[in-house]
Amino acid sequence: RFGQTGFGVMRRYDRSRSPRSSKSDWISRTLAQIGRYKDRRPQGLFVDNSGAMKLHNLMKSWGHQQGVTEEDIKKAVRDNLINERTQ
Repeated sequence: RFGQTGFGVMRRYDRSRSPRSSKSDWISRTLAQIGRYKDRRPQGLFVDNSGAMKLHNLMKSWGHQQGVTEEDIKKAVRDNLINERTQ
């Protein structure tokens, strides 16, 4: 699904075919999917009824495995808070 991380192994955002896609966009899209679809959630992640999740739990169950930092996640959320296409 998201690929494994490690030396020499590419993460999903690294393999994007779109040259405009960024790590921040990839994180944002992935978080939206995790929040919306139970079958896409990593084991151990708790998502409440509103789709909210705690950062420390997200990092433990998904972030560290994907090679992203808390700052990467915070930046992705900030950068993608407003979807200009829906304005």
